Amino acid sequence: MPLLELLQKLKNVSTYLRYYVSCIGSTVTKRIEFKILTMTYKALNGMAPSYICDLLQVYHSNRNLRSASRGLSLVVPAYQTQAYGARSFSVAAPTLWNSLPVDIKNAQSLFIFKKKLKTFLFNQLHT
Repeated sequence: MPLLELLQKLKNVSTYLRYYVSCIGSTVTKRIEFKILTMTYKALNGMAPSYICDLLQVYHSNRNLRSASRGLSLVVPAYQTQAYGARSFSVAAPTLWNSLPVDIKNAQSLFIFKKKLKTFLFNQLHT
């Protein structure tokens, strides 16, 4: 096999591997988001342990705002460390939850929530 053909094959393989690894990485990220959001839904609906429920705080406005009709929002607490603060459950869960569409937040059961959430995350992954 000539050297040029071998180099071309290696280039194609490395391009494929780079693409494959990036797909796996984004899939893992979406799986983590799915787990966090499922635990958040359970906590808000009394299906999670109390120590998880205590980490989440529902946002209550003093005024009558249009955004209040968009569904339940959570308070995102301030954090000190830049490296780990945003990755803690008490910060990541409200951030992800507040970014969900209202119809997913207001799902009637855990089964329906998971079904809608999987569709939402899959569409995010492939757009």
